[in-house]
Amino acid sequence: MLKKIASVLILVIVGLCLLYGCFAFVQKKQLQKAEGLYQIPRTELLNKIIAEKNLHSYVEIGLSNPYANYTNIIAEQKYSVDPFVVNGFDFSDEESFQKWLPYCTHRMTSDEFFAQNHDKYDIFFIDGLHEESQCDRDIQNALSAVNEGGYVVVRDVLPRTEAQQSFPKKTNGIWVGNVWKSFYKIAKMNNPNLEVYLVNKERGLGVIHKLKNFNYVVPKNDGITYKDYVENIDKIVEVIDLKDVDKKLK
Repeated sequence: MLKKIASVLILVIVGLCLLYGCFAFVQKKQLQKAEGLYQIPRTELLNKIIAEKNLHSYVEIGLSNPYANYTNIIAEQKYSVDPFVVNGFDFSDEESFQKWLPYCTHRMTSDEFFAQNHDKYDIFFIDGLHEESQCDRDIQNALSAVNEGGYVVVRDVLPRTEAQQSFPKKTNGIWVGNVWKSFYKIAKMNNPNLEVYLVNKERGLGVIHKLKNFNYVVPKNDGITYKDYVENIDKIVEVIDLKDVDKKLK
């Protein structure tokens, strides 16, 4: 009888220890997230650039769920741009809409934002409408509004499959549109006023470092196919891993 009781007690103690361990792990991750330490690649990249280059003002084009990136960005001044409508794509329910709306500092399209903007910022993160012509404008406008020495980071510039980049959308799975075409056009320029590289995480994070002020005119699309782009990506632009970004920022 005593052995059975002892066995039960041991099981209870082990169970409590496991439960406590799980609770402590979750609590630690929540704390890290709150402090900006537990980060997905794009957030880590953006925070690296901000910290290493002592940048102060951050603008996120395309907010949607602010907890996916925006709330974990560590910057003195943070701004977000998004039309924020319940349309079944950005927001499928009113509850999420009301919860996330306070994080949207500029409730408008990116075109509307840039049309009325007269300020300069240190870094832009472009994650808006994933369509070539829109991304062309977002990059062009961001390069005009970013300070000399500042950065423009573009998400989803290296889709992993043909279906992911189809436009219009032809998949029920992950879809990132054809913004890679916009990044390709600026990467192939080899403009001396820019430093351009691709961080090979998620579905490609394109980094554009504005070394000197200049007037960026969007190059024409030369008709490159997704297949040729992917197969020749190392010839088109420098591709690095996230762990090597620190070297680029020195």
